[in-house]
Amino acid sequence: MAVLSAVFTAQGSLDTPKSFVSGLTPALWTGAGRCSSARSR
Repeated sequence: MAVLSAVFTAQGSLDTPKSFVSGLTPALWTGAGRCSSARSR
C-alpha cells in the first residue's frame, strides 16, 4: 500500500480531477503488476 501511495503522490495529487487521474493511473498499473507477480509465485 505504501508503494502505491508513493507512486500516486509522485505522479499526481488531489487538487484537480486531471491530476488525480495522473496519479491514479500509474498507481493502478503498479498494483496490477504486483498482484500478477504475486499470483505467479
